[in-house]
Amino acid sequence: MSEQTSPPEDSNQSMSVVKDIVQHLREHPFLLITIAGLVVLSGVMVFDIDKLREFKWLFLGVVLVPVFLQFLLVFCRQQAQHKLEQARLMAQLPIQSPPAPSASTTPTTVSTKAWWALGLGVFVLLAAASLDETDWLDVDTLNGLLFVCAITIGLGVWAITDTLRKPVRGRGIAITGVLLSSFTLLATLGYMMEL
Repeated sequence: MSEQTSPPEDSNQSMSVVKDIVQHLREHPFLLITIAGLVVLSGVMVFDIDKLREFKWLFLGVVLVPVFLQFLLVFCRQQAQHKLEQARLMAQLPIQSPPAPSASTTPTTVSTKAWWALGLGVFVLLAAASLDETDWLDVDTLNGLLFVCAITIGLGVWAITDTLRKPVRGRGIAITGVLLSSFTLLATLGYMMEL
């Protein structure tokens, strides 16, 4: 009797997990699209790796463009919240008194490491996307991509820790650079497994 009740509990449990994931990603619709794209592309990859090579640009469009759009959306939301917070603070200040100079804790500069991580991440992704079939068989090219991806990820992580410890901005930029180079790193490792 207990064996008959366990399969519905398992299906209810898996549905609750999917429901929880969708609930958490409700405010991040582009990440939900990215996850769906990765599921579809992993299904394609299971059946035939050659089809994945044919759909290389589809992969870029279905996975990377929504990730970029999600980061852009989150950045715009944070900017709007920051402006609303500044407007509230300005409304609370008395009109007649001049504004007192205070040591603000809001960062004013953007980390240059974050910009470098983003630039290198875009560069590596575009370089990997422009490679031909024969270039992917060259071990030196793959080693070079792995090396630049590792540098980019390290630079991005360094920029993220700087934003946590120092009063600089650029955490989202650094995370975007790390994600771009991580996708390229995974693709390069996948091609190296075929050699």
